[in-house]
Amino acid sequence: MFNILMYHRYYGKSVPFGSEDEAMKNETIRGYFNSAQAIADYAEVLLHVKEQFSAQDSPIIVIGGSYGGSALASSAPILYFDNITPQNGYYSIVTTNFKEVSDSCYQTIRKSWSEIDKVASNPAGLSILSQKFKTCSHLKNSSELKEYLDSIYSFAAQYNLRPVDSVKMVCNAVDEAPNGTDVLGRIFNGVVSYEGNQTCYDINEYNSLDESIEGWPWQDIKLVLQRFGSNIIFSNGLKDPYSSGGVLEDISESVVAVTTANGSHCLDILYAKETDPEWLIMQRNTEVSDEIPVHEGNRNDKRTRKLKQNEKFAHLDRLRHSRKKLLQVKQTVRGTLYNVPGMKIGK
Repeated sequence: MFNILMYHRYYGKSVPFGSEDEAMKNETIRGYFNSAQAIADYAEVLLHVKEQFSAQDSPIIVIGGSYGGSALASSAPILYFDNITPQNGYYSIVTTNFKEVSDSCYQTIRKSWSEIDKVASNPAGLSILSQKFKTCSHLKNSSELKEYLDSIYSFAAQYNLRPVDSVKMVCNAVDEAPNGTDVLGRIFNGVVSYEGNQTCYDINEYNSLDESIEGWPWQDIKLVLQRFGSNIIFSNGLKDPYSSGGVLEDISESVVAVTTANGSHCLDILYAKETDPEWLIMQRNTEVSDEIPVHEGNRNDKRTRKLKQNEKFAHLDRLRHSRKKLLQVKQTVRGTLYNVPGMKIGK
């Protein structure tokens, strides 16, 4: 057995056309960034590896996280694409995470939005806010500051427990500010706890365009799942805001869900540590075991069933069928697959 780490095209060093700016400059070129193209890349690589190592009949286990969720799909919010789930679901979970840690912290954050607008409405308001939050550049409007704070709260919730409890850390700083500290002073305390003590704070830190932000409209993984999705474990930590768009219940015998109440974004596929909590260890063990928890309706109890062996480790004829599917994926986009200048795929 051996592992292969594959990069999605346009990420890392796989940027075609010489530079990221050139690769993203218009819709025609960005069109090569879509999910079907990426899946075809993976199919080409896997077929190539099987041929090189005379392993045509060997099974493949694919692991990915978030948008890249695969056979073990960790924190994959695929239900967002068709508006199946409420579009405010992400922020609803962020809000719940903070409220569960500290109601007073939650209330302070709520009050801060109107307080920011109130201060900004004064003639020198933006200067006051820039000084109070030690921004590296002068604020042009109140939205810049609010978007920056929004990103901190969202990232704290989404990547909680990686490696610290970020939500609790922020809320402790907000709640434990010295007596007499006003609302915005408490909020700034939370910023310092999350970002560290800095001479100034870059309000554009989370807003710079990268391949993830620019490519998101092109990366619709459901198009591939609708045609080729099977033998998938969808794992989600319910503290992850993106779990609001995730698969939380079994869909079929071969498309199953594993959830944990405390997990954050892709936490289960990070490297294991001695300090990992018991529930995280159990989640990982469940994902690699032959037994998967099954939720039935509103029942509180859980039963387990043995996954059919041929659903987890396919027989020879199933493996050959999978190989045909890989070829199908390639052929689906063959017309454009090799038309990207500077992109080398497979052999």
